Order: sequence, then structure tokens, then C-alpha cells
Amino acid sequence: GPMQYGANETRTFEIRNEGLFEIKYAALDSADQEAKEALKEEMRKEVEERITGAQAEADDPKAKGKGKPDPKAAKGGKGKGDEGASGAAINVGQYEISPATGSIPSGQSATVSVTFKAEGAKFYESTLALDIADRDPADNADGIPFELSAESSIPGINTEDLDQIFEEQTVIQSLDPQLNTQTVVSSSLYSQQERVFWFGTLVASKSPEGAKDRFKIMNPNKIPCKVNFVVKPRSQSKSEGFAFEVSPDSVSIDPHKHKYVTVSFNPTAMMAYGGIFEATVESGDPNSPSGMLTFELRGEGTLPTLLVEKPDEVDADGTPTLRFRRTRIGRGSQL
Repeated sequence: GPMQYGANETRTFEIRNEGLFEIKYAALDSADQEAKEALKEEMRKEVEERITGAQAEADDPKAKGKGKPDPKAAKGGKGKGDEGASGAAINVGQYEISPATGSIPSGQSATVSVTFKAEGAKFYESTLALDIADRDPADNADGIPFELSAESSIPGINTEDLDQIFEEQTVIQSLDPQLNTQTVVSSSLYSQQERVFWFGTLVASKSPEGAKDRFKIMNPNKIPCKVNFVVKPRSQSKSEGFAFEVSPDSVSIDPHKHKYVTVSFNPTAMMAYGGIFEATVESGDPNSPSGMLTFELRGEGTLPTLLVEKPDEVDADGTPTLRFRRTRIGRGSQL
């Protein structure tokens, strides 16, 4: 099944001897033609030796039993045998097989370990060939096939589907008035061309409620991922403020699921604000678009203002002035 790249996972399978005699097994790469040819040659020699030995016994009955190993010696003298005697490990693609060879007494079994080494984002398939000594050579002459399959995955998030990421906001082509044809919405905008999220213009206050927007973070892969969030100043310029906060600072997302992150904008002065939002996948590929989501944050702080349209006349310091004409006592005048 799928697993994170860079990790190793071990599974086991069992070879059981249900026959009357001890058996020897060997595992090899089914794609290794040289190893399979060597195996066939070894099987052919064993068959020839058995035939030659049988003919010798038929020609000379006195030679019967000569040259055969002592059964008790082969079983350690106590009849328990050397269960699953281990041999060297072999590598078959991204898999390590251990032990690759061994002997199994009658009625017992041997456990073989298969370790998968996950690398990159790829599906790995290999075929293991298992050979049992003295078996029928007509039955799977190249070895009994045993399929191995596993998938290596790199954690990542969806950074391409902007309509999903900013599903609660408005996605526009550009903040440029010549390209931005919509005039109804003036805040909570994401501009594709500038890669900027615009909070809009808010009234600044020393204890503001501010504005909050949620962004949807999606995991499209087959393995879970952890995403860390941070907002930071765009520059050190005193002409641009920083008034952004992110919550939470990290989330864990199950395969094919999503979670939300909230960014707050709380201006405290009448000025322009800027920042950078970053969502970084832990153990992700930094060179892949799915490893990080980043864009600019912008907004403006303002103060309540009044515009006096009339009177047009002002005094020397710019104060609007109402000049009434001479009015008789007891009467009134209106401007």
C-alpha cells in the first residue's frame, strides 16, 4: 500500500514444509535471467545425480546407501533439524528479501522478511521467484512467482485549484482596474496575476475586531500530511505595516480530506499593510508546487472622515465659513 517516501516498512510471509522430507528453498529476482539460468542448471545437475545414483545402485546392490548423509547427523542428532536456516539477503528492485535461502524440516516453516524502501513518488512492482529444491522441474521452471507491490508517496497539498482554496472569497484575474471588470466586491479578493489576497480597507482602531478570512487546505494524496502555517512581514519598510495573524499554526490532514486555516487582519493605523502567507508541507518536496502554498497579503487601515461640500467659502486657516447678510433685530435669515 502507499507509504511516505524515505520510510522503510517490513512485511513477512511464511514458507511451510508439509511434506515428509526436509526441503531447501531459494528466493531470487524473477527478472534476473542469469540467476534463473543458474537455478535451472543446478536443478538439472541434481536430477542427473539422482538418476546416476539410482542406476549405480541397480548395477551394484552393495553400493546401496553409500555416499548418503547420516539422517541423524543431518538433523543434529536429536531430530529437531535446523529450522529456517538463514542465507544472505537479496535486493529485488526496491525490496530486500531476507533470508534469501534456507532449509525447512518436515512439518515446520520459515519466515521470510520483505523490506520495502520507499523512494520518490512512484508505484513499485516486482516479482519474486521462489524455488524449492528437488521439486518437479516442469512446474514453474523459472521459479514459483510471488508478486510484490507497494507505492511511495510524497506528502503534498493542492495549490492549483484556486476556486477551491478561496471558495469563500472572490478570485479575480488582476487587481489592475483595467483588467478587473467586477466592481461589486471590494474586499476578500484573490488576484491570480499578482498572487495577492486583498482584505480591503478597514477602519483602524486600537482594539479592532478586524477582518477574518478562511482558506481551504486540501490533501489530494493517499497518505496523511502535516501542514505548518506562518504569516510574516513582506518588507522592513516603515511605510508599510504588518497586522496579520494566522490560526492554527499547523494541521494534520487525512488522505483526500481538507481543513481550514484562518488569517486575521487588524489594522491599528491609517496606512497600507502587507505580509506573506506560507503553508509548508512537512517532509514535502520543496521543489514541487504541492510542497508549499504562498501568496501576499494586503490591506489598508483608514480613519472615519467627513467631507464638507458647502459652504465653498473658507477662512484663512481653511475652516468653512458661513457669511450671513445683515439682518434686522427680531428677524432671521437663512443660507
